[in-house]
Amino acid sequence: MRMPQSFFTALILLAAGLGTAGAEEPKSRWEAGIALGAYSYTDWRGADHRNTTFLPLPYLIYRGERVHLARDGLKIRLLDSDRLSINLAAAFSLAGRAADNPLRAGMPKLLGTFKVGPVVNVNINSSPKPLIKWDLRLPVLAVAATNFRQFRHAGFTAFPHLRGRYETEQNGWTYLLGSSLGAELASEQNNDYFYQVRASEARSTRPAYDAKAGYGGAALSSYASAARGRWGYGVYARYDDLHGATFENSPLVQTKDFWSAGFGVSYRFFQSDAKVIDDDTE
Repeated sequence: MRMPQSFFTALILLAAGLGTAGAEEPKSRWEAGIALGAYSYTDWRGADHRNTTFLPLPYLIYRGERVHLARDGLKIRLLDSDRLSINLAAAFSLAGRAADNPLRAGMPKLLGTFKVGPVVNVNINSSPKPLIKWDLRLPVLAVAATNFRQFRHAGFTAFPHLRGRYETEQNGWTYLLGSSLGAELASEQNNDYFYQVRASEARSTRPAYDAKAGYGGAALSSYASAARGRWGYGVYARYDDLHGATFENSPLVQTKDFWSAGFGVSYRFFQSDAKVIDDDTE
């Protein structure tokens, strides 16, 4: 599943990497800069304890023919056509402050997650240059929980979703609006990592629970970015609904609908002279 506390990913999505060129115009092959943002999120999906984090973050973007490093991590293009593309993607998510949540007292600490796997993207636009770009996406990712000193396999996740994007340029500003709607799916091992309560961890207020594989709730996210010159600005919001999730009865689920949101600003201090055509605006 996508952890709302993926602050690195969210911050870069907010404000970095939009660039000043439109989607059909050449963009620099290399870009580097720094982003500063604030992000409000829950300890895990279904927790009711909220955190707000402020963080500066350097960023690096590389737009190659097959290798792409940007907001959402590292991608390697395996197949690319007008209608279908398949990428190999990798990304890292920070752990939240779950260790401070009394609901998990006496339970193992939740670690950050490293995810890698293929992402299938189907272009469903009816024209070659649509006003709004629509596509169906299916990331299927293997998950490892890690703090870089230890690694633990945490199952698999999938997030089939419909995504729409609109980009325009006016008076020297580049604007990007995007939204997606999809369903979280996860293996039993992944759901157990977040929602299982072993018999040895059970308490009167936290009964034992064994999570199952399957549906993990719906998610609606939207973002807006604006860039001019070296500066970029953005806002991001996501709403999750866990009603009907296979783990909704876990004692670690305190709320079945919740949101995360943030905003950010970025400054690009380097861009290469080499240009490429790249409409990857994830």
